[in-house]
Amino acid sequence: MEKLHFAVVGCGAVARRHHLPALLRNPGVEIAVLCDIAEEPARLVKERFKLRSTICQDLDEVLADPTVDVVDICGPGFTHYDHARRSILAGKHVLVEKPPVYRVEQAEELIGLSAAQRVKLGVILNSRYREVVEQVKRARGEGLLGETVKIQIIHHANLVYGESPWLWDETKSKYMLYEFGIHLLDLLVDFCGEHEEVICVVPTFQDSVRTTSDLQIIIRFRSGQLGLMDLTQDSTRHSAFFTQLNIYGTAMDAFVRFFPPQVRLSAGVESPQKYLFSELASLARFGWSLATGKYLLQRNHSHQRVLDMFVDWCVRGTPYPLTMQAALPTLRLLNALEERIPGYTSQAADVAVGERVETKLSRSPGVVGGAVGQAEKEEIPASGREGLL
Repeated sequence: MEKLHFAVVGCGAVARRHHLPALLRNPGVEIAVLCDIAEEPARLVKERFKLRSTICQDLDEVLADPTVDVVDICGPGFTHYDHARRSILAGKHVLVEKPPVYRVEQAEELIGLSAAQRVKLGVILNSRYREVVEQVKRARGEGLLGETVKIQIIHHANLVYGESPWLWDETKSKYMLYEFGIHLLDLLVDFCGEHEEVICVVPTFQDSVRTTSDLQIIIRFRSGQLGLMDLTQDSTRHSAFFTQLNIYGTAMDAFVRFFPPQVRLSAGVESPQKYLFSELASLARFGWSLATGKYLLQRNHSHQRVLDMFVDWCVRGTPYPLTMQAALPTLRLLNALEERIPGYTSQAADVAVGERVETKLSRSPGVVGGAVGQAEKEEIPASGREGLL
């Protein structure tokens, strides 16, 4: 069978850790082109994976190549709409990493263009296929949880300045929503459906690190369920890094821990012995995966699932669950939340380098209301501008 030829656009961490390993494990895929504005990341990826791919630094060169079937967009989020649009108009199938785009209107335009061009347009919202998420979905589907009342997600992780420099200007990257929290917000949509109302958003802007570091969010969904989210990206306020998904049902509750992975179902008062057994079993499974060398494969399970399904969609026409159309409810929620964060407003985006603007808010005690914006006008070093085309 003839292989599907991929061009990977953007050769940074996402491509290196997730897309390329998954694509290489699919026998129906050939990685034909590696494209990055900086030649070094593409060259290092080619050497690391022992690829025979062509290297280029211009997306137009990729789109002019008649052998390329799929453009896999892995660059910075603010390039996704432009790269996807150009690729669709060139007649290529398109797969877009998160965030798919920033605005619902952009997504709707791309959906129309892909239909007109008769090409596939898929997105990567792979957290829906993490093993612990699939496990709790099975329990929910079997009726073990009863009716879901509310879902709580807590995600505490590293500060943005440990990431690529293009993310540092939150007026451009909108980091907390579209990069840091998008997968978890998408899980809320996946479990609860379309949102009805954003009840509350409490953003905390820290002047000391010049970024929005915390978001406390309450959402009501059309299904009647509540979504509660705590996103924190600064270890000076919370020392522990962890991610938890708690689903509260009328029959049982599900407590999902992402690392080390664990799903615990509970009702009533839980005995210490049961809790201890659950922890020991989780650690034993994790230790076994490390000892047998399977941990990296398991860590990439969700990307592997999604990329394999996309390939099947392109080759066999098998329905793909993560089309751009399917991402619209998540984008609508993201857009609604974005309006409630002062650091992401157009006022902040218009601030020049080094200048500062204070946004006056009516606020509850303890809610920080300042907003500082810094436009990304400085030159980004080559090592930090992977995928900017």
